[in-house]
Amino acid sequence: MENTQDETGAVEAAQSETAGLSLFAVGSILRITFRTLFKNPIVFLSLTLLVTTSAIIVEHGLNAMIPGIEESPFDFLQHFIGFLFGQWIGGAIAYGVYQTLKEQGASLRASLFHGMRCFIPLVCVGFLYSLGIFFGMMLFIVPGIILMCTWVVAVPVCVVEKLSARESLSRSKELTKGCRMKISGLYSVMFIISVVITIIVATIAAMLLVPYVGAGMRIILANLIGLIPLVFLNIMPAIIYYELRRVKEGVTVDSLANVFD
Repeated sequence: MENTQDETGAVEAAQSETAGLSLFAVGSILRITFRTLFKNPIVFLSLTLLVTTSAIIVEHGLNAMIPGIEESPFDFLQHFIGFLFGQWIGGAIAYGVYQTLKEQGASLRASLFHGMRCFIPLVCVGFLYSLGIFFGMMLFIVPGIILMCTWVVAVPVCVVEKLSARESLSRSKELTKGCRMKISGLYSVMFIISVVITIIVATIAAMLLVPYVGAGMRIILANLIGLIPLVFLNIMPAIIYYELRRVKEGVTVDSLANVFD
């Protein structure tokens, strides 16, 4: 009798999990991503800009301090500092996303502050993530893509649940179980959408603005337009994490945002 009850409980649990995973919809995540960005565009664009310009800032800083310095010995330093900025900003974006979803909004200063609070664990997460993806890509690419989908929410896990790097990667693996094909498809769809949006914006800018501005402004406009795909892809891990916890664990956005109070 007990075995029958146990089997029934296991079947019900499996059915419940399957029903929950069916609620993890690509369309819903895309809609939330767009809504989140357009509610707080200045903050998310500024955070993305910080990541993309960090290496340039370092290069100009080194050239200013040591005139005539060769670039090659400092390539690693530039990439390393860009990596550090990327992990910091990843945490900042996660904070900004949940505050925006909670309808409170998030300032650039507050986002940077909360990203810095988890800086060391985030750097460790980024190091292990990069190492795993590197070796995965060396093994005929597919294992690397699988790992990317498996560990996609490691950064928001680290920020919200305050776990260590290894625990964050393990927790991400647990959360993404059963949804990795959808996550892969989601990124493919978002990449196509963001490229289309970029082309449209670039075309409009070319017709309305480029003929009337100088070369310097054209470079700035090109860089700003180039941020469009990146800002969407930077926001999505935090949205995916929220949706995974919502459908699997019934967590609300208020409970995620409240961990920062």
